[in-house]
Amino acid sequence: FLAIMPFVISDEPLFFFHQSHPSEYVAFQFVKAALFCTHLLVLLIQCVSEVSFLNVVQWVGSTLIGVHYYLNAWHPAMMEEPPLLGFKYYAFYMYCFFIFFILPSSAKYLHKYRNE
Repeated sequence: FLAIMPFVISDEPLFFFHQSHPSEYVAFQFVKAALFCTHLLVLLIQCVSEVSFLNVVQWVGSTLIGVHYYLNAWHPAMMEEPPLLGFKYYAFYMYCFFIFFILPSSAKYLHKYRNE
């Protein structure tokens, strides 16, 4: 959604949201941070319960994306500044999470294929 919005509104979507509704923007950032921390916690529990290379890669990749988002969107939002993101970052996030979505199912398919 955020990756296509610059083409619709001719501006970076979080910057537009920051300009038009600053208090809601800060609340949105807190909710997003809480949901992302919950996502990382679930990934960590998955890593601990079933240790595999793909689970660790998924957790580390998600953590790195979270740190990048924190430095370029969340931290500026708390300092009442506009975010430092753009289309290429949203597209990269979308690509990474798509790969994270595909990896576990492809690994199960390959494991099943090798056992036959």
